Amino acid sequence: MQKEANEHRRRFGFKMPDTYVLIVYIIILAALLTYIIPAGKFNMVENAAGQTVVDAKTFHYVSPTPVGLLGLLLAIPEGLIAAGKIILVLFIVGGVFKIIQETNALDLSVYAAVQRFGNIVLLLIPVIVILTGFLGTAGAFISSCLPFIPLGLIIAKQMKLDAIFAVAIIFLGSHVGFMVSPICPLTTVIAQQIAGLPLYSGLAFRITVTLCLLLISILYMSWYARRVRQDSRNSYLREFANDVSNEGYTPKEAYRLKHVVILVAFFFAFILFSYGSKEWKWELPYLGAVLIPVGLLAGLFNKMSPDEMARTFVKGAQGMIYGGLLIGFASSISVVLNKGNIMHTIIYSLAKPLAMAGPMASACGMAAANAIFSVFVPSGSGQAMIVMPIMAPLADLIGISRQVSVLSYQMGSGLTHIMIPTYGILMGCLGIANVPFGKWLKFVVPLALMLGVVMLVALVIAVQINLV
Repeated sequence: MQKEANEHRRRFGFKMPDTYVLIVYIIILAALLTYIIPAGKFNMVENAAGQTVVDAKTFHYVSPTPVGLLGLLLAIPEGLIAAGKIILVLFIVGGVFKIIQETNALDLSVYAAVQRFGNIVLLLIPVIVILTGFLGTAGAFISSCLPFIPLGLIIAKQMKLDAIFAVAIIFLGSHVGFMVSPICPLTTVIAQQIAGLPLYSGLAFRITVTLCLLLISILYMSWYARRVRQDSRNSYLREFANDVSNEGYTPKEAYRLKHVVILVAFFFAFILFSYGSKEWKWELPYLGAVLIPVGLLAGLFNKMSPDEMARTFVKGAQGMIYGGLLIGFASSISVVLNKGNIMHTIIYSLAKPLAMAGPMASACGMAAANAIFSVFVPSGSGQAMIVMPIMAPLADLIGISRQVSVLSYQMGSGLTHIMIPTYGILMGCLGIANVPFGKWLKFVVPLALMLGVVMLVALVIAVQINLV
């Protein structure tokens, strides 16, 4: 999927260094900063919630410990080791995802919804957006949305709509569900792990915000669909890309009870892990433990032999290598900053102006900073490894909860993914549908502004109620 997305992105003439290259540049920059920024430290204390946090009154400068060439080279394997637990669980998640994908449970669920509600235009949009949004919250329909664009084109043609709508109905639902996902192992779980928070904490708040975002997306897409159906001149494309719309989408088999059972079991695993995290203090490895039986169940339902299940699992884990190793490389930045004893100095310097701005303005500023940063590092998990080691203790100093800092990261990162040209999945979807990036921006920017307002309001509420 990553390769296909990059190929489509090149078709649009936009060139950007690979994310790994950018991360290495940042690692080198971090090492250079250890020679420039004074070394400093906070004392660490345990708060009432049992979290190890910085003591805001104890910052002091220490002897400089600049990171040389050997320290710089060591930082990468040390970062991979430090993030090892997260990377290994991500490989398990990828393997299980692949087995489930082989059952066609995800594909056929979307297709069945189209078949069931295809003739009821007002119902089709919310049904598809809610379904893809539901899958997006689990991180299961992010890169997987690419092969569904031809299906979106068929839907659009049947509804007498354009290719922009075709991309929106498939791409937006999953990515809006992903923005402040309550359960996604690729973003939420990683960020909360780094912040020292109970995994899946703040679940009810995130679910509420996600439902609001999906509702706005449904209303906006319905509004656009109604205008274009009334008068095709209201389309931002003015005409439909018929040369692409005839590609078609053919289901591999009939939708059966086994597909429903697999999908229910998949999401039950996340619900079980959420409950276990809260009631039994389950940590990240338990996520892999509850997903493995789902993969076995899916394989048995799909009549896969043990050897086939093993090969499919390995293939799925291989698909996570790019993102998994990226997490380790991103973790190397924190290794360098900590070796040079400048992490706390940076936090202390950032905290002073943010503390003057107040908690609410600071939380919104953190979200804006994450939005800008994600343009250059369009990987949710990679960004978490870079920013959360700074944002979590920064939250302690400026008087907001660490849960709010995680929300700020999620909101800033998630919102930009629907409208930045450095995000390969978006550019791949637009390439398949032959939608110019400028036309997509004209469609999606008003929606992004509305979603952004809701996020900022939610962030302010989270600060006010001291979400934990």
